[in-house]
Formats: sequence, C-alpha cells, structure tokens
Amino acid sequence: MRGVLVSGPSHRGLRRFCGLRRFCGLRRFCGLRSGITVRVVRGINAVGGGDRRMFLRPDRLEPKRAMLAVIDVQEKLMPAIRDAARVLEGVRQLVRGARVFDLPILVTEQYPRGLGGTDASVLEALSGSGAKVLEKPSFSACGTPQVRDALRASERTQVLVAGVETHVCILQSALDLACQDYDVFVCADAVGSRGALSHETALDRMRQAGVRVTTVESALFELCERCDAERFKPMLELVKAVPPP
Repeated sequence: MRGVLVSGPSHRGLRRFCGLRRFCGLRRFCGLRSGITVRVVRGINAVGGGDRRMFLRPDRLEPKRAMLAVIDVQEKLMPAIRDAARVLEGVRQLVRGARVFDLPILVTEQYPRGLGGTDASVLEALSGSGAKVLEKPSFSACGTPQVRDALRASERTQVLVAGVETHVCILQSALDLACQDYDVFVCADAVGSRGALSHETALDRMRQAGVRVTTVESALFELCERCDAERFKPMLELVKAVPPP
C-alpha cells in the first residue's frame, strides 16, 4: 500500500490518495496550500509536522478526528420505522458516547413542519451537549449549505452517522460525505428504514462505495482503544447499559 508523507499546515484530503478505491478525494490533492511538501512512501499513511509524526488510518475511528451526525430522527417519522425502538436506543447510545469522547454532534431535521422535531428521548440525551440542530430540505445532509458549513467548521475528517431512513437520507448523505473526502462510518444498529430490504440494500450499497458499516458498540470501543484509557470506564457503563442487538 502506498502512503503520503505530508509536512506543513494541512494534510486533509491526502488520505484517499493512499491506495483507496475511490477517486473523489484526489481533488483535494490537486489544490494543496502553499507550504506543504509531499512525497510518496511505502507503508501506511504518515503525516508529519516538524519533529512530530503520527500515523493515520482512514478505517479507524479516532476521537480527535471524529464527529457524530444524527440524521432526521424525528417524532412523526420514527413510528413508521422498522425496529424503531432499536434504532432510537442506538442513536441515544451514540450520542452519550460522543459526549464521553468529546465529539462534535450535528443533528439534522427533514421538513420539521410536517415530520415534527427530533425525538424527545434523543433531545434529552443531547441536552447540554452544544449540538447544532439544522433543518435541511435536501435528502442528503450535504445538499444543504448550512449543514456543509457546520461540517467544515467542525474541522473533523471522520463522520459517524446514525438516523433514518437508511435507504434515503442516510445513504445519500453517506455517499456525498465519502465523495467530499470524509471517512464515513455508519452504525447498522443505529439506522433504520420502513422496510428490511430497503435497509439491507442501502447498507450493501454503502459498503460498495467504501463507507465503513459498523455497530454502536464496536464504534465506542474503537474510539476508546485501550482499557487503561481515562474514558474506558464511562464508555463501558454505556455498553453495559444497552445489550447489543
């Protein structure tokens, strides 16, 4: 596998140059800021600045690079979702986990005048988190300028996605985020559709596009990384509170 060694003020967008299947991320490689030097090296991705070097993997969640996007978990939409209780539990667990690891949280609502606001139990989990709640008329979160601006302002390169519906807003958001050079992780037990076939087909399509499909518990352990980490115990309490589906 080929990697990119970067020195300078910015390395965002270069990760996808490192042998991944999609071509979209190369756009950023062609528009580097001044002061960045690049050379291709064998091995894993290496990003360095001065004497400091850290190794980045686009397929591994890291608290300093990740954020959570909660897509359209709305009060009038959730009753129609298959296994809605499971989806809501997964979303709430992710929200609480994001707070343990200090991840920025972005919440979207699709046509709230008709579909209502975000589910009350999710709002309770979000209380005091500083999460941004933004209305979007587009199915894809990336189709709304205010959402794109919020994503950009977070300065995070990984987006952990939860919400509904898997085959509509989740799918379109994940595909667009991936093509805009974000590393996208979708929790299969925190997304849902009205039908099982729509849900499973959308997950398969996202996998084919390079989106990482994972689970809530797996994502939380990945963010924690070590059992001697300061945040292991509060993370473990979350995991113990909700049995995996």
